[in-house]
Amino acid sequence: MARLQILELPIEHRGDDMLTPFVLVIDQLPADEDGAAAIRRDLDNGDIPQLVGARAVLCFEGTVEIPANHVGE
Repeated sequence: MARLQILELPIEHRGDDMLTPFVLVIDQLPADEDGAAAIRRDLDNGDIPQLVGARAVLCFEGTVEIPANHVGE
């Protein structure tokens, strides 16, 4: 089953406003499932980053560990 993670990028300051950009990371994505094929189709269309507000979407079949996501370890 696919797993979603958020990789926060450095904060951007725009006047008095602050923006925290992010990258959506999808890992553990099986290569042969219909759901994985649907995600890949949507990624090929390029719509997902705009829809969720991400700078990019990264998709991997293997496991990707983002150290900042390990709370309390």
